[in-house]
Amino acid sequence: MRVTPGKLLNWLAGAPRWLVGGIIVAVFAADALSPGFELPLLPKLEAIAYDARLAFVSPYSADPQVVIVDIDERSLAREGRWPWSRDKLARMVTQLFERYHARAIGFDVVFAEPDTSSGAGVIDNLASSTFAGAPDFRAKWNALRPSLDYDAIFAAALQGRLVVLAYGFNDTAQKTGVLPAPAFTEKDLAGHVIPLASEQGYTANLPLLTRAAAAAGHIDPAFDVDNVVRRVPMVKRFGDGYYPALSMALAAAVLEAKAIEPRFDSNGDLASFNLGGLSVPVSADGLALIPYRGARRTFHYESAADIIDGKPNVTGIEGAVVLVGTTAKGLQDLRSSPYGPDFPGVELHANLLSGMLNDEMTSVPRGAREVETLILLFAVLVFTRLAHDALPSTWTYYTMLKFGWGPGDVALSLVAIGALSAVSYAVLPRLVVPRLGESGAVYLGFVASAVAYAGYAFSAKAWMFYAWMIPFT
Repeated sequence: MRVTPGKLLNWLAGAPRWLVGGIIVAVFAADALSPGFELPLLPKLEAIAYDARLAFVSPYSADPQVVIVDIDERSLAREGRWPWSRDKLARMVTQLFERYHARAIGFDVVFAEPDTSSGAGVIDNLASSTFAGAPDFRAKWNALRPSLDYDAIFAAALQGRLVVLAYGFNDTAQKTGVLPAPAFTEKDLAGHVIPLASEQGYTANLPLLTRAAAAAGHIDPAFDVDNVVRRVPMVKRFGDGYYPALSMALAAAVLEAKAIEPRFDSNGDLASFNLGGLSVPVSADGLALIPYRGARRTFHYESAADIIDGKPNVTGIEGAVVLVGTTAKGLQDLRSSPYGPDFPGVELHANLLSGMLNDEMTSVPRGAREVETLILLFAVLVFTRLAHDALPSTWTYYTMLKFGWGPGDVALSLVAIGALSAVSYAVLPRLVVPRLGESGAVYLGFVASAVAYAGYAFSAKAWMFYAWMIPFT
């Protein structure tokens, strides 16, 4: 027999209350104790609770330790469409360190393909074909070529500086660019297990840039059931290696941590990562809650074009960690956050980095699901009891106040409601459902109840209450 929502509702309405309560308890217990079972409602409730907590505890102020350099619409209008040539990015890196004295830089940008914008490849072809017999041309071109190798110029600007690049994983077997060395491997876990499936492929940076950068980290968020980003996997697994998130790789570089070390609790579950003495708490599968400081643009922003031009009005960068990213809608790095849609992806990393540098990271502790289930069960029992008592109590006070009914009148009216409800449950579904369908019957019930409540409110005579019992039940 096919079970439909309407049939289930009808069955629950007529089932003994002890049986319905037992089913509710069993379902919540299964959610808490069975790893493979999860109520869709619970993750949504968790999300609502976390969003409410953020509204109360977020500082709604910038962290002077973290500044965002924005490839914004104004920068694109001034410097041209993205991607920019890498000699321009090299100039930006140099300006950030030498003119503005940044502490470190993290790029929320992947440089997976060679920069061919200088036209050096075209001239290489000419030197090998049309001008192959002209030694003077070859000599002059060999002398000029380094100034048009924009990838090499960018790599030279990264070399020896605290610059952390980005990469991303994907669920295909495609591999572009070169990954850096992992933070740690399966062998380093000493028999412990981090329950992560291996990623299938990746999009990383050119080998030349990967070697030149101080470190690199992934930029992949985790999406909750409502497609909002509240967590980030602090490590992802590829093969037998574990690769850190951009924010954690950048924090480790800034703190001069020699390694990113996983730490496990007494039950053998992953509990945190150690960055040179700083503990970053995570869930057993490596997820960290984003400690949002506020809505979008809470952090101090500077335009990338102003940095490239060396504008004197640029402030706040000296001694700060700079994240380079974009808020331009056309570059499609906007996410949904607890503070609304169109939240810049670069600001996700900024919030995480700020949380780590200020030791303000939080995680969902072990056993939280069990505690949540007990709280929800208690709430279900309390509100079920309140709902059970609400109608008779309200009915009693209202009818006594409006019509001067005594205990006998109230009791008689409640008996009438009970009798009409019994008839309604026994007869109406058989008559209404075949004609209106299950959804139509439910809607009819809602409309009839709403009309009845309105009728109760405007009833001038006691007998009218009895008339409105018919649509109410």
